[in-house]
Amino acid sequence: MKYEFSDITKLYRSLGPIDDIQEGEGFVEALNWAIQQKNIFNIALTGNYGSGKSSIIQTLLKKNNDINERTITINVIKLRQFLNL
Repeated sequence: MKYEFSDITKLYRSLGPIDDIQEGEGFVEALNWAIQQKNIFNIALTGNYGSGKSSIIQTLLKKNNDINERTITINVIKLRQFLNL
């Protein structure tokens, strides 16, 4: 079966983050609240691969240019290998 490029693009979608989520605005609001709290110093987002963690962060950063963020990404598989677990 021969596919045209337009047909191929309909079959696939990127799992990379976007910076304008349409659903999940509640997560962005919750993060905004947490950032404003003086007694919260660390925030973690966890979830399955492709669940939207990075998209939530990118949307938050796009809407709030004044956020001084630090992002740490941990690859659990490599961490386990490093720790010999």
